Amino acid sequence: MPTAVDIFDSPRARSLIACLARSRPRQGTAHFPLSRRDQDELHVRRPDSLRDWFRRVIGTQQVEIRIRECSLEANFAFFGNVVWRDATILQCSFQALITESPDLLTFYRDDNHAAQYYRLDFDPTRPGPLFAEPQPHIHCIPHGPPRFPLACDAREYCLISFLEFIYRNHFHAKWLTWVKSVSNEGITPTELDAIIAAFDTGTVEARITELGPLLKTLKATLSRHKRNHVRRALALPDACSVLTY
Repeated sequence: MPTAVDIFDSPRARSLIACLARSRPRQGTAHFPLSRRDQDELHVRRPDSLRDWFRRVIGTQQVEIRIRECSLEANFAFFGNVVWRDATILQCSFQALITESPDLLTFYRDDNHAAQYYRLDFDPTRPGPLFAEPQPHIHCIPHGPPRFPLACDAREYCLISFLEFIYRNHFHAKWLTWVKSVSNEGITPTELDAIIAAFDTGTVEARITELGPLLKTLKATLSRHKRNHVRRALALPDACSVLTY
């Protein structure tokens, strides 16, 4: 797939966001891909490997089409569902698979490629033991702990925050291209280059007096861009802050 300046604005990302960012009608359930509506079938079953799970979800018919439906990058598959009422999320589950194989079809066919799995879960009716399951939280393995909270501004749609988390960790070059495309709303390209160089050389702490205000402006700009990316975005309920320690 061609590199997009905005990681949220590639054709596949637009399709995903269009599917899962609905706040009209007043209540409903949305799925991605649209063809996968049985969420129980999307769960990773014990003792399936990630490849076993991916092959089961994709099936044996029209394999390339089904893989294309769920892919955001050549080696990045995404499945999700969200339930909402009055533009507030009642429950959501987003699953991501990033493979070390050249592409998802190779991962499907061969059994010698590693992969990383993530799942963002939000369900305030099932909070788990006291503070053990932040709302929302991310799994980095299919079952059990660890579960760690998603860094998400209360005004951001958590889907956008989750996607940005994945790109920042696994597709950093594309993430950085997005940062450069939106950061000029708050800082200059020269200032951004200075920040990047300080991180690359490990000198950011020594220059914190100089760079600290720029970093605050940059983070606020990125948060604002994520927050404004989806019109009428679905929001997490206020109770999230109470349920998360």
